[in-house]
Amino acid sequence: MKLLPLDWCFSEPFDFESKQYQLLNYLLIVDNSFAKKILSPHFLHIERIIFNMEDYINKLNQFKFSIEKNNYIFFKDCNPNLNNDNLDLIMEIIEFSKPQLKTRLDLGNIILKNNNNQLLF
Repeated sequence: MKLLPLDWCFSEPFDFESKQYQLLNYLLIVDNSFAKKILSPHFLHIERIIFNMEDYINKLNQFKFSIEKNNYIFFKDCNPNLNNDNLDLIMEIIEFSKPQLKTRLDLGNIILKNNNNQLLF
């Protein structure tokens, strides 16, 4: 029962296609588990991944607003792995992944309601 790391979309390598395959592989595992009406551990894990994605978006927006508001200059080469291209790629990964994860979360909620709100193992 392999779980997708909570920080999978923020960790290297920053490659959209690779991240797509990682997500789709994990979603196959989730779908098989949910088909058997087994929610744990994937249901809560997906919830946490979505929370991390939304938290990242909020923090990135706050950071960008702060820079624009205060006219800060972003220093080049402060971290070679953190650049605008990678930040944009992470956003692409989130935009691709979040709706698919939310669909599984909604399905998990339906399974949960149909089983008297019991988290099934």
